[in-house]
Amino acid sequence: MIFLTSTNGVDISLDANFLTKNGNPVTGLVDLEYVEVFAKGDNANHQQNYHGNKF
Repeated sequence: MIFLTSTNGVDISLDANFLTKNGNPVTGLVDLEYVEVFAKGDNANHQQNYHGNKF
């Protein structure tokens, strides 16, 4: 499992086995991008980047 906390305090957990490309497991460094939406009107301007997780 991969665990991280966003700058807004949201805990994110991912099962590393879930990450695949063309049906094959992903290994090595992965850049994860996500958008946090808390209220109507929030948009992609709040996009966060998390770089360098190794699987």
